[in-house]
Amino acid sequence: NREFGDIGIELDWNLIKRRDLRQYDNFTMKHLPFQYPGGPPAFMQGMESAAQKNSDRLKELWPDYKASTRDLALANALGSVGTFGTYALNTTQGGWKVDPAPTPEELGIPKWEGTPEENLMMIRAAFSVMGLGPMVGVSELNEKTKNFVYEYTGDS
Repeated sequence: NREFGDIGIELDWNLIKRRDLRQYDNFTMKHLPFQYPGGPPAFMQGMESAAQKNSDRLKELWPDYKASTRDLALANALGSVGTFGTYALNTTQGGWKVDPAPTPEELGIPKWEGTPEENLMMIRAAFSVMGLGPMVGVSELNEKTKNFVYEYTGDS
């Protein structure tokens, strides 16, 4: 076993720079709403109608249920995956940006503050539900490893 940061080869870390995606879209798929009968307005209206019917039925089945911060985070992530097939910041589907999930502040709920171990368990569970499997690891974010994370996404 090697120590964290020992990648097995000699590397000049000064050559690794953060990427800037401001001039790129990560994914574009413009066909679905434009081929929908009635075009994009009918597509969006159908999505809103289905969401409202689903919400009404859930309230009927579980009238006393109050979602936690973790419930809402998972629901928003799964909604993005299920509705749009892929989720990434600055993704477009049907010519529209896929909105990031709302923050706890925007929802008026407390921010989730778990231990690092609880956070990793939650991420593994969510990724498993999304089909990405439980094999998720974490590592320290330092000045070297920050260079593997985008400095700017396409929406920055």
